[in-house]
Amino acid sequence: MPKKNQIKPDTILKNYWRDNAQFADLFNAVLFGGAQVIRPDELEDDDTEDSTVMEHRDIAESIETFRDNIKIRKVSNASGIQFVLLGLEHQEHIHYAMPMRIMGYDYSVYKKQYDKNAANYKTSVGMQEDEYLSRMKKTDKLVPVITILVYYGEKTWDGAVTLHEMLHIPTAWRPFVNDYKLLLVEAKKNDLKLHNINNIDLFNMLELLGDKKSTHKETKEKAIAYAKEQKEAAEYQWVVKTVKDLFEEALEGAIKVKEDTTATEKEVSEAYDLLLSRVHLLGFVGNTTDLQTAVAVAKGVSTEGKTEESVAVLEAAIAKAERMIEEANTLQEDLDAMIIELQDAIDGLEDKVVIEVNKDKLLELIGKAQAYDLTKYTKITADGLKVALEGAQGVYDNTEAVQEEVDSAYESLREAIFNLRKIPNKMNFRIWLTL
Repeated sequence: MPKKNQIKPDTILKNYWRDNAQFADLFNAVLFGGAQVIRPDELEDDDTEDSTVMEHRDIAESIETFRDNIKIRKVSNASGIQFVLLGLEHQEHIHYAMPMRIMGYDYSVYKKQYDKNAANYKTSVGMQEDEYLSRMKKTDKLVPVITILVYYGEKTWDGAVTLHEMLHIPTAWRPFVNDYKLLLVEAKKNDLKLHNINNIDLFNMLELLGDKKSTHKETKEKAIAYAKEQKEAAEYQWVVKTVKDLFEEALEGAIKVKEDTTATEKEVSEAYDLLLSRVHLLGFVGNTTDLQTAVAVAKGVSTEGKTEESVAVLEAAIAKAERMIEEANTLQEDLDAMIIELQDAIDGLEDKVVIEVNKDKLLELIGKAQAYDLTKYTKITADGLKVALEGAQGVYDNTEAVQEEVDSAYESLREAIFNLRKIPNKMNFRIWLTL
Protein backbone atom coordinates (compact mmCIF):
# COMPACT_ATOMS: atom_id res chain seq x y z
CA MET A 1 0.00 0.00 0.00
CA PRO A 2 1.66 3.31 -0.99
CA LYS A 3 2.30 5.89 1.66
CA LYS A 4 0.21 9.00 1.43
CA ASN A 5 2.13 11.86 -0.11
CA GLN A 6 2.96 14.33 2.64
CA ILE A 7 4.54 16.85 0.25
CA LYS A 8 2.13 19.44 -1.13
CA PRO A 9 2.27 19.69 -4.95
CA ASP A 10 2.42 23.49 -4.68
CA THR A 11 5.55 23.25 -2.50
CA ILE A 12 7.21 20.88 -4.97
CA LEU A 13 6.48 23.21 -7.88
CA LYS A 14 7.79 26.26 -6.04
CA ASN A 15 11.05 24.43 -5.37
CA TYR A 16 11.18 23.15 -8.96
CA TRP A 17 10.80 26.61 -10.49
CA ARG A 18 13.38 28.14 -8.15
CA ASP A 19 15.98 26.75 -10.55
CA ASN A 20 17.04 29.66 -12.76
CA ALA A 21 17.64 27.51 -15.86
CA GLN A 22 14.16 25.97 -15.69
CA PHE A 23 12.51 29.30 -14.85
CA ALA A 24 14.25 31.13 -17.73
CA ASP A 25 13.39 28.35 -20.19
CA LEU A 26 9.68 28.57 -19.35
CA PHE A 27 9.55 32.36 -19.71
CA ASN A 28 11.49 32.21 -22.99
CA ALA A 29 9.00 29.64 -24.29
CA VAL A 30 5.92 31.63 -23.25
CA LEU A 31 7.11 35.15 -24.06
CA PHE A 32 9.51 34.68 -26.97
CA GLY A 33 8.52 31.42 -28.64
CA GLY A 34 11.57 29.60 -27.32
CA ALA A 35 14.16 32.23 -28.30
CA GLN A 36 16.84 32.42 -25.63
CA VAL A 37 16.26 36.03 -24.56
CA ILE A 38 16.42 35.50 -20.79
CA ARG A 39 19.61 33.89 -19.48
CA PRO A 40 19.68 32.00 -16.16
CA ASP A 41 22.65 34.05 -14.93
CA GLU A 42 20.58 37.24 -15.28
CA LEU A 43 18.02 36.06 -12.70
CA GLU A 44 17.95 36.56 -8.96
CA ASP A 45 15.29 35.46 -6.46
CA ASP A 46 13.09 38.27 -5.19
CA ASP A 47 10.91 38.49 -2.09
CA THR A 48 7.70 36.49 -2.66
CA GLU A 49 5.84 38.22 0.18
CA ASP A 50 4.06 41.51 -0.45
CA SER A 51 2.29 43.51 2.23
CA THR A 52 0.14 46.18 0.66
CA VAL A 53 -1.93 48.89 2.33
CA MET A 54 -5.13 49.58 0.38
CA GLU A 55 -5.85 53.21 1.17
CA HIS A 56 -9.22 54.93 1.41
CA ARG A 57 -10.13 58.29 2.89
CA ASP A 58 -11.63 56.63 5.96
CA ILE A 59 -10.07 53.15 5.90
CA ALA A 60 -6.58 51.75 5.50
CA GLU A 61 -6.60 47.99 5.09
CA SER A 62 -3.44 45.89 5.06
CA ILE A 63 -3.43 43.01 2.58
CA GLU A 64 -0.70 40.38 2.64
CA THR A 65 -0.07 38.31 -0.49
CA PHE A 66 2.44 35.61 -1.33
CA ARG A 67 3.72 35.03 -4.84
CA ASP A 68 4.62 31.45 -5.76
CA ASN A 69 7.86 32.42 -7.50
CA ILE A 70 9.24 35.79 -8.45
CA LYS A 71 12.63 36.67 -9.87
CA ILE A 72 14.24 39.89 -10.98
CA ARG A 73 16.11 40.04 -14.28
CA LYS A 74 19.06 42.41 -14.42
CA VAL A 75 20.63 43.25 -17.78
CA SER A 76 23.32 45.86 -18.39
CA ASN A 77 22.86 48.13 -21.39
CA ALA A 78 24.18 51.42 -22.68
CA SER A 79 21.92 53.45 -20.37
CA GLY A 80 22.64 51.43 -17.22
CA ILE A 81 20.97 48.34 -15.77
CA GLN A 82 17.55 47.26 -17.05
CA PHE A 83 15.27 45.48 -14.56
CA VAL A 84 12.22 43.29 -15.14
CA LEU A 85 10.29 41.39 -12.46
CA LEU A 86 9.08 37.96 -13.57
CA GLY A 87 6.34 36.29 -11.51
CA LEU A 88 5.11 32.71 -11.76
CA GLU A 89 1.86 31.41 -10.27
CA HIS A 90 0.79 27.75 -10.04
CA GLN A 91 -2.84 26.71 -10.15
CA GLU A 92 -4.21 23.21 -9.62
CA HIS A 93 -7.90 24.18 -9.91
CA ILE A 94 -9.71 26.57 -12.22
CA HIS A 95 -10.18 29.96 -10.60
CA TYR A 96 -12.92 31.94 -12.31
CA ALA A 97 -11.65 35.26 -10.97
CA MET A 98 -8.04 34.62 -11.94
CA PRO A 99 -7.52 37.76 -14.10
CA MET A 100 -8.52 39.91 -11.12
CA ARG A 101 -6.36 37.83 -8.79
CA ILE A 102 -3.28 38.19 -10.99
CA MET A 103 -4.04 41.89 -11.36
CA GLY A 104 -4.01 42.11 -7.56
CA TYR A 105 -0.70 40.26 -7.34
CA ASP A 106 0.88 42.57 -9.88
CA TYR A 107 -0.56 45.66 -8.19
CA SER A 108 0.98 44.53 -4.89
CA VAL A 109 4.41 44.36 -6.53
CA TYR A 110 4.01 47.81 -8.06
CA LYS A 111 2.71 49.25 -4.77
CA LYS A 112 5.66 47.79 -2.91
CA GLN A 113 8.04 49.47 -5.36
CA TYR A 114 6.17 52.76 -5.09
CA ASP A 115 6.20 52.71 -1.27
CA LYS A 116 9.93 51.98 -1.22
CA ASN A 117 10.59 54.82 -3.65
CA ALA A 118 8.26 57.23 -1.81
CA ALA A 119 10.11 56.62 1.45
CA ASN A 120 13.07 58.51 -0.06
CA TYR A 121 11.07 61.74 -0.20
CA LYS A 122 10.54 62.81 3.39
CA THR A 123 10.91 66.51 2.55
CA SER A 124 10.13 68.59 -0.52
CA VAL A 125 13.76 69.65 -0.99
CA GLY A 126 14.67 69.39 -4.67
CA MET A 127 11.11 68.50 -5.68
CA GLN A 128 8.31 70.31 -7.42
CA GLU A 129 5.04 70.66 -5.50
CA ASP A 130 3.22 68.03 -7.56
CA GLU A 131 6.16 65.62 -7.24
CA TYR A 132 6.19 65.95 -3.46
CA LEU A 133 2.42 65.43 -3.25
CA SER A 134 2.85 62.31 -5.42
CA ARG A 135 5.92 61.20 -3.47
CA MET A 136 7.32 60.43 -6.90
CA LYS A 137 9.44 62.50 -9.24
CA LYS A 138 8.49 62.91 -12.87
CA THR A 139 11.63 61.02 -13.88
CA ASP A 140 11.11 58.07 -11.48
CA LYS A 141 10.22 54.75 -13.07
CA LEU A 142 9.04 51.47 -11.56
CA VAL A 143 10.19 48.02 -12.64
CA PRO A 144 7.68 46.27 -14.96
CA VAL A 145 6.07 43.02 -13.78
CA ILE A 146 5.24 40.05 -16.03
CA THR A 147 3.27 37.17 -14.52
CA ILE A 148 2.74 33.73 -16.05
CA LEU A 149 0.05 31.40 -14.73
CA VAL A 150 0.75 27.66 -15.10
CA TYR A 151 -2.39 25.54 -14.71
CA TYR A 152 -1.79 21.88 -13.77
CA GLY A 153 -5.39 20.76 -13.35
CA GLU A 154 -7.04 17.81 -15.09
CA LYS A 155 -9.93 19.80 -16.61
CA THR A 156 -9.46 22.04 -19.61
CA TRP A 157 -9.31 25.66 -18.46
CA ASP A 158 -12.72 27.26 -19.09
CA GLY A 159 -12.27 30.28 -16.87
CA ALA A 160 -11.75 33.88 -17.92
CA VAL A 161 -8.35 34.80 -19.35
CA THR A 162 -9.05 38.55 -19.45
CA LEU A 163 -10.67 40.97 -17.05
CA HIS A 164 -13.21 41.87 -19.76
CA GLU A 165 -14.48 38.28 -19.73
CA MET A 166 -15.38 38.72 -16.06
CA LEU A 167 -17.40 41.87 -16.66
CA HIS A 168 -20.81 42.72 -18.14
CA ILE A 169 -19.79 45.55 -20.42
CA PRO A 170 -22.13 47.23 -22.89
CA THR A 171 -20.57 47.06 -26.33
CA ALA A 172 -20.34 50.83 -26.67
CA TRP A 173 -18.45 51.06 -23.40
CA ARG A 174 -15.97 48.20 -23.98
CA PRO A 175 -13.21 50.34 -25.58
CA PHE A 176 -13.11 52.52 -22.46
CA VAL A 177 -12.83 49.76 -19.86
CA ASN A 178 -9.24 48.83 -19.13
CA ASP A 179 -8.51 45.14 -19.63
CA TYR A 180 -6.09 42.80 -17.91
CA LYS A 181 -4.94 39.64 -19.69
CA LEU A 182 -3.59 36.37 -18.34
CA LEU A 183 -0.47 34.72 -19.69
CA LEU A 184 -1.94 31.24 -19.23
CA VAL A 185 -0.08 27.95 -19.76
CA GLU A 186 -2.10 24.75 -19.58
CA ALA A 187 0.56 22.29 -18.47
CA LYS A 188 -1.16 19.22 -19.90
CA LYS A 189 -1.89 20.73 -23.30
CA ASN A 190 0.48 23.25 -24.83
CA ASP A 191 2.83 23.82 -27.75
CA LEU A 192 5.67 25.45 -25.80
CA LYS A 193 9.10 25.38 -27.43
CA LEU A 194 11.12 24.30 -24.41
CA HIS A 195 14.85 23.58 -24.41
CA ASN A 196 15.53 22.59 -20.81
CA ILE A 197 15.42 18.78 -20.55
CA ASN A 198 13.81 18.88 -17.09
CA ASN A 199 11.01 21.14 -18.35
CA ILE A 200 10.47 18.92 -21.37
CA ASP A 201 10.21 15.86 -19.13
CA LEU A 202 7.85 17.64 -16.73
CA PHE A 203 5.39 18.79 -19.37
CA ASN A 204 5.59 15.47 -21.22
CA MET A 205 4.63 13.67 -18.02
CA LEU A 206 1.78 16.08 -17.34
CA GLU A 207 0.50 15.71 -20.91
CA LEU A 208 0.70 11.93 -20.63
CA LEU A 209 -1.34 11.90 -17.43
CA GLY A 210 -3.86 14.32 -18.89
CA ASP A 211 -4.45 12.35 -22.09
CA LYS A 212 -8.24 11.89 -22.14
CA LYS A 213 -8.09 9.45 -25.07
CA SER A 214 -6.19 6.88 -23.02
CA THR A 215 -8.00 4.53 -20.67
CA HIS A 216 -7.18 4.70 -16.98
CA LYS A 217 -5.16 1.50 -17.33
CA GLU A 218 -3.23 2.84 -20.33
CA THR A 219 -2.47 6.06 -18.48
CA LYS A 220 -1.08 4.12 -15.51
CA GLU A 221 1.07 2.00 -17.77
CA LYS A 222 2.37 5.05 -19.66
CA ALA A 223 3.17 6.83 -16.41
CA ILE A 224 5.13 3.84 -15.09
CA ALA A 225 6.91 3.36 -18.42
CA TYR A 226 7.81 7.05 -18.49
CA ALA A 227 9.14 6.93 -14.92
CA LYS A 228 11.22 3.86 -15.75
CA GLU A 229 12.70 5.68 -18.77
CA GLN A 230 13.77 8.53 -16.50
CA LYS A 231 15.44 6.05 -14.16
CA GLU A 232 17.41 4.52 -17.05
CA ALA A 233 18.47 7.89 -18.46
CA ALA A 234 22.16 8.77 -18.20
CA GLU A 235 21.38 11.93 -16.22
CA TYR A 236 19.67 9.91 -13.50
CA GLN A 237 23.03 8.97 -11.94
CA TRP A 238 23.45 12.60 -10.89
CA VAL A 239 20.04 12.96 -9.20
CA VAL A 240 20.67 13.57 -5.50
CA LYS A 241 20.30 10.54 -3.27
CA THR A 242 17.31 11.79 -1.25
CA VAL A 243 15.31 12.44 -4.43
CA LYS A 244 16.34 9.06 -5.88
CA ASP A 245 15.04 7.33 -2.77
CA LEU A 246 11.74 9.24 -2.90
CA PHE A 247 11.30 8.66 -6.64
CA GLU A 248 12.09 4.95 -6.53
CA GLU A 249 9.77 4.49 -3.55
CA ALA A 250 6.94 6.20 -5.47
CA LEU A 251 7.63 4.16 -8.62
CA GLU A 252 7.60 0.93 -6.66
CA GLY A 253 4.32 1.97 -5.01
CA ALA A 254 2.70 2.80 -8.36
CA ILE A 255 3.73 -0.59 -9.78
CA LYS A 256 2.25 -2.40 -6.76
CA VAL A 257 -1.03 -0.49 -7.05
CA LYS A 258 -1.20 -1.22 -10.78
CA GLU A 259 -0.84 -4.94 -10.06
CA ASP A 260 -3.25 -4.88 -7.10
CA THR A 261 -6.71 -5.70 -8.46
CA THR A 262 -8.30 -4.79 -5.12
CA ALA A 263 -6.85 -1.25 -5.00
CA THR A 264 -9.47 1.48 -4.68
CA GLU A 265 -9.70 4.46 -7.03
CA LYS A 266 -8.49 6.69 -4.19
CA GLU A 267 -5.41 4.54 -3.62
CA VAL A 268 -4.66 4.52 -7.34
CA SER A 269 -4.97 8.31 -7.58
CA GLU A 270 -2.76 8.84 -4.54
CA ALA A 271 -0.10 6.49 -5.93
CA TYR A 272 0.05 8.27 -9.28
CA ASP A 273 -0.12 11.75 -7.78
CA LEU A 274 2.83 10.77 -5.62
CA LEU A 275 4.75 9.44 -8.63
CA LEU A 276 4.09 12.64 -10.55
CA SER A 277 5.26 14.79 -7.65
CA ARG A 278 8.47 12.77 -7.42
CA VAL A 279 9.10 13.05 -11.17
CA HIS A 280 9.00 16.82 -10.65
CA LEU A 281 11.98 16.46 -8.32
CA LEU A 282 14.27 14.76 -10.85
CA GLY A 283 15.72 18.15 -11.73
CA PHE A 284 17.43 18.15 -8.33
CA VAL A 285 20.79 16.96 -9.63
CA GLY A 286 24.39 17.17 -8.54
CA ASN A 287 27.08 16.02 -10.99
CA THR A 288 30.21 15.55 -8.87
CA THR A 289 32.60 14.93 -11.79
CA ASP A 290 34.06 18.42 -11.81
CA LEU A 291 34.27 18.49 -8.02
CA GLN A 292 36.17 15.19 -7.99
CA THR A 293 38.65 16.71 -10.44
CA ALA A 294 38.96 19.82 -8.28
CA VAL A 295 39.65 17.69 -5.19
CA ALA A 296 42.36 15.77 -7.04
CA VAL A 297 43.97 19.05 -8.09
CA ALA A 298 43.77 20.44 -4.54
CA LYS A 299 45.38 17.32 -3.11
CA GLY A 300 48.22 17.64 -5.60
CA VAL A 301 49.08 21.18 -4.56
CA SER A 302 52.35 21.39 -2.62
CA THR A 303 51.95 22.95 0.82
CA GLU A 304 55.68 22.98 1.60
CA GLY A 305 56.78 26.35 2.87
CA LYS A 306 53.18 27.51 3.39
CA THR A 307 51.73 28.83 6.65
CA GLU A 308 49.93 26.38 8.94
CA GLU A 309 46.78 28.52 8.94
CA SER A 310 46.41 28.61 5.13
CA VAL A 311 47.18 24.88 4.84
CA ALA A 312 44.48 24.14 7.45
CA VAL A 313 41.92 26.09 5.37
CA LEU A 314 42.77 24.02 2.29
CA GLU A 315 42.62 20.73 4.19
CA ALA A 316 39.19 21.66 5.63
CA ALA A 317 37.89 22.53 2.14
CA ILE A 318 39.13 19.19 0.75
CA ALA A 319 37.45 17.29 3.60
CA LYS A 320 34.18 19.18 3.03
CA ALA A 321 34.27 18.45 -0.71
CA GLU A 322 34.96 14.75 -0.12
CA ARG A 323 31.94 14.54 2.20
CA MET A 324 29.75 16.07 -0.51
CA ILE A 325 30.99 13.53 -3.05
CA GLU A 326 30.52 10.61 -0.68
CA GLU A 327 27.01 11.65 0.45
CA ALA A 328 25.84 12.25 -3.16
CA ASN A 329 23.12 14.52 -1.79
CA THR A 330 24.24 17.99 -2.82
CA LEU A 331 22.64 20.14 -5.51
CA GLN A 332 24.66 21.34 -8.50
CA GLU A 333 24.81 24.99 -7.42
CA ASP A 334 26.35 23.95 -4.09
CA LEU A 335 28.81 21.61 -5.83
CA ASP A 336 29.84 24.48 -8.12
CA ALA A 337 30.23 26.75 -5.09
CA MET A 338 32.43 24.09 -3.47
CA ILE A 339 34.72 24.08 -6.51
CA ILE A 340 35.13 27.84 -6.10
CA GLU A 341 35.79 27.37 -2.37
CA LEU A 342 38.53 24.85 -3.15
CA GLN A 343 40.13 27.19 -5.67
CA ASP A 344 39.96 30.06 -3.18
CA ALA A 345 41.69 27.86 -0.59
CA ILE A 346 44.44 27.02 -3.09
CA ASP A 347 44.84 30.68 -4.05
CA GLY A 348 44.85 31.57 -0.35
CA LEU A 349 47.95 29.49 0.48
CA GLU A 350 50.48 31.86 2.01
CA ASP A 351 54.24 31.52 2.04
CA LYS A 352 55.94 31.41 5.38
CA VAL A 353 57.84 34.61 6.05
CA VAL A 354 61.56 33.83 5.83
CA ILE A 355 63.64 36.10 8.05
CA GLU A 356 67.42 35.96 7.71
CA VAL A 357 68.93 34.56 10.93
CA ASN A 358 72.63 35.13 11.77
CA LYS A 359 74.18 32.29 13.79
CA ASP A 360 77.85 33.17 13.24
CA LYS A 361 78.48 34.51 16.76
CA LEU A 362 76.68 31.57 18.32
CA LEU A 363 78.76 29.08 16.32
CA GLU A 364 81.96 30.85 17.36
CA LEU A 365 80.96 30.79 21.02
CA ILE A 366 79.99 27.10 20.81
CA GLY A 367 83.52 26.38 19.53
CA LYS A 368 85.06 28.23 22.47
CA ALA A 369 82.82 26.46 24.98
CA GLN A 370 83.72 23.06 23.56
CA ALA A 371 87.44 23.86 24.05
CA TYR A 372 87.16 24.09 27.83
CA ASP A 373 88.55 21.16 29.85
CA LEU A 374 85.63 20.83 32.20
CA THR A 375 87.54 18.40 34.47
CA LYS A 376 89.33 21.46 35.87
CA TYR A 377 86.10 23.20 36.89
CA THR A 378 83.68 22.63 39.71
CA LYS A 379 80.98 20.15 38.92
CA ILE A 380 78.09 22.57 39.33
CA THR A 381 79.55 25.20 36.99
CA ALA A 382 80.74 22.58 34.51
CA ASP A 383 77.25 21.04 34.44
CA GLY A 384 75.81 24.50 33.87
CA LEU A 385 78.03 24.94 30.83
CA LYS A 386 77.09 21.50 29.49
CA VAL A 387 73.39 22.34 29.67
CA ALA A 388 73.88 25.75 28.03
CA LEU A 389 76.11 24.21 25.36
CA GLU A 390 73.55 21.51 24.57
CA GLY A 391 70.82 24.14 24.28
CA ALA A 392 72.95 26.37 22.08
CA GLN A 393 73.78 23.48 19.79
CA GLY A 394 70.10 22.59 19.48
CA VAL A 395 69.21 26.16 18.49
CA TYR A 396 72.05 26.26 15.98
CA ASP A 397 70.88 23.00 14.37
CA ASN A 398 67.22 24.14 14.24
CA THR A 399 66.57 25.45 10.71
CA GLU A 400 63.38 27.18 11.90
CA ALA A 401 64.99 29.01 14.83
CA VAL A 402 64.41 32.77 14.83
CA GLN A 403 66.97 35.43 15.64
CA GLU A 404 65.54 35.98 19.10
CA GLU A 405 66.13 32.30 19.99
CA VAL A 406 69.68 32.45 18.61
CA ASP A 407 70.50 35.57 20.64
CA SER A 408 68.99 34.04 23.78
CA ALA A 409 71.05 30.84 23.34
CA TYR A 410 74.18 32.97 22.84
CA GLU A 411 73.57 34.93 26.04
CA SER A 412 72.86 31.76 28.05
CA LEU A 413 76.04 30.10 26.80
CA ARG A 414 78.18 33.17 27.46
CA GLU A 415 76.79 33.47 30.97
CA ALA A 416 77.55 29.79 31.60
CA ILE A 417 81.15 30.41 30.51
CA PHE A 418 81.41 33.43 32.83
CA ASN A 419 80.08 31.31 35.69
CA LEU A 420 82.78 28.61 35.36
CA ARG A 421 84.80 28.14 38.54
CA LYS A 422 88.05 26.16 38.76
CA ILE A 423 88.52 23.48 41.37
CA PRO A 424 90.60 24.91 44.29
CA ASN A 425 94.26 23.59 44.29
CA LYS A 426 97.11 24.67 46.69
CA MET A 427 99.86 24.39 44.10
CA ASN A 428 97.90 26.39 41.55
CA PHE A 429 97.03 28.86 44.23
CA ARG A 430 100.77 29.43 45.05
CA ILE A 431 101.58 29.81 41.39
CA TRP A 432 98.89 32.42 41.01
CA LEU A 433 100.25 34.29 44.05
CA THR A 434 103.71 34.64 42.48
CA LEU A 435 102.34 36.09 39.27
